Amino acid sequence: MPATVLGLNLVLRFLLELAALVAAGYWGFGAFDGWPLRVLAGIGVPFVLAAAWGVFRVPGDGGPPFRPRASSASSVTCGP
Repeated sequence: MPATVLGLNLVLRFLLELAALVAAGYWGFGAFDGWPLRVLAGIGVPFVLAAAWGVFRVPGDGGPPFRPRASSASSVTCGP
């Protein structure tokens, strides 16, 4: 496959991921009535979605392998 097609595919994937995060933020701001909850959901939902996207990514994408930890508390007290 030509390099330009691969580059365009990567750009399209990136723009679709951004659109999904923007849509999640838009939903979060519109889903609740009170301002504190709207701001929390509007910022928190895309953040949680992006974090889950990074952890549970597509196999074979070239990133480092996912190694789950026992818990955050054990990582802090016992080290990595």
